[in-house]
Amino acid sequence: MNRAQLCHCCGDYYCTKCMGSNLCIKEFGYDTPVATCLPCAIILSDSETFTGVPEVITRETKRDQGFGDVVVAEEVPPSGRFSQPAATDDISSQSGGQDSRRESKKKSRQSSATEEESGASAGASDALSARRMKEREDLEMMGWGGGVNNGEEWYLVDASWLRQWKKFTKMGSRDQPPGPVSNHRLLLKDGRPAPGLQPDLHYRGINEKAWTYFFTVYGGGPALSCPALDIYSYKPPKDQKESQTLKSKARKN
Repeated sequence: MNRAQLCHCCGDYYCTKCMGSNLCIKEFGYDTPVATCLPCAIILSDSETFTGVPEVITRETKRDQGFGDVVVAEEVPPSGRFSQPAATDDISSQSGGQDSRRESKKKSRQSSATEEESGASAGASDALSARRMKEREDLEMMGWGGGVNNGEEWYLVDASWLRQWKKFTKMGSRDQPPGPVSNHRLLLKDGRPAPGLQPDLHYRGINEKAWTYFFTVYGGGPALSCPALDIYSYKPPKDQKESQTLKSKARKN
């Protein structure tokens, strides 16, 4: 069967071959041509045969006018005159409004999430900035880079770790804090200093207060206390088990 089409005059559905011309039906508000079935098109066009207004055109009127053999398309839901197009427009309008509201809510949630993430990021950045300043000021008050007093020992720190800490605490830095103090990299398995180590390049000397501060904040180790600024003056613990325990703890941290 051909596709059913709506007659805008009588409101019935017809197959394509039973549709007539497109006509203006001003009585129904159609100022431009709309689809009409063949019987309605003939009745509306023949003023001598039919003199009533279009609203009285029904199936009975068509049979009275000799159009009883026109076949109405089957399997089409019943519909009142112009009710279905109006309902379709309403549904389309409502659907469009719902889509618009959903999209608006989605954008609002995304905007809120972005603002929360931005706020959290800004808060974390402020906290790190405050931490950088505090650590710099604390170490400066301890005179960590000014040497040691007579009779005090040097505490050696892995130079690569210290460089990372300086980058972290530098004004305007975006680096993250360094991990635990990595002094174990300066030692052999038996706890003795590795060969070929040079001051400044491989290790740096700080006072006891500065070492205690680093160890309290970052952990790691082990503590390398020496009577001189020379890692080869370091004497590992006599107890080999104690030395291995210190190294194991440093690696875990």
